[in-house]
Amino acid sequence: MNRDPIPKSYSGATTPVCLTVTSLSILLVNDFFGYSQYVKPVTKTLASLGFLYLGVNYGLVNSDQGYYVFIGE
Repeated sequence: MNRDPIPKSYSGATTPVCLTVTSLSILLVNDFFGYSQYVKPVTKTLASLGFLYLGVNYGLVNSDQGYYVFIGE
């Protein structure tokens, strides 16, 4: 019996959502405690990349409206 290493119920949204949630969590903790000023630009960039990765993963750029939303982000 041949088994698939990736289950068929695998959602492609797992990676970008985890990236965004982790980045925002680090950002909030850093803002609350005021650890470093350099954390904010890095975490905001990673959170935005998570949103963009999610859009590309679900084919947002395949439609005209989705393309303009993608470029506007």
